Amino acid sequence: LASSSGTAQLGGPPVHDSEPASQLLVDATSPFTILHASPAWCRLTGYTAAMAVGRPIAFLHGPLTCSETLTALGVAMQYGKPLRVMLVSYTANGEPYLNC
Repeated sequence: LASSSGTAQLGGPPVHDSEPASQLLVDATSPFTILHASPAWCRLTGYTAAMAVGRPIAFLHGPLTCSETLTALGVAMQYGKPLRVMLVSYTANGEPYLNC
């Protein structure tokens, strides 16, 4: 979801009702560098914030990640347009997960 501040937030709903949402704060310009990783995202993926912050989000992609969805997301971020997608990303141990 792109914002006028030049950043975008990616993530999913809370894993449990009492847990905050899993989120990444990403620079909305290519190469879409991760600026912040929430503790819930770190628990979900197995990455630490130090492992993710400063890296392009492409390191989370793998064979099941849809390139057409990535293109649509990149265009929406470029033009500051909201877009909700479901995207397969990968945890630190290589397991796919659905990023909503």
